[in-house]
Amino acid sequence: MLKALPPDDQAVSFPMLHLAITLYNLNQVEEAEKYALEALHIREKAFGKDSLPVGEALDCLVSIQKKQEKDDDKLLEHLKRILRIQEKAFGSDSEQVMEMLKKVVHYMARLGLKHEKLPLERRLTHLREKFKLAVKY
Repeated sequence: MLKALPPDDQAVSFPMLHLAITLYNLNQVEEAEKYALEALHIREKAFGKDSLPVGEALDCLVSIQKKQEKDDDKLLEHLKRILRIQEKAFGSDSEQVMEMLKKVVHYMARLGLKHEKLPLERRLTHLREKFKLAVKY
């Protein structure tokens, strides 16, 4: 016999995030945002604020809020947080970090933060060169 899980159990957050993605793909972004936020809060409580599952939920939330045309400053905050989480988990020279840097630099450009984005652009260029020279197996 199956036993019911409490609504804030971390196991609930995984199908909840998948539901948010499905709703996003069906253009039901308000409801998708609700489930993504709930999954984010559950994951922060269960795994800690700087864990990869939290980064995954934040990435989903950013996509949803971008489609809703939410505040770019808030989206940039979320992206920087994801970047910190990924750097901690994968190291500062990983492909995951490079992909997130692209997003951060893009949003900084949208907000007109030219001087703030320069060091990140240099870092991104360095990572692109590193992975371009790497041999793929």
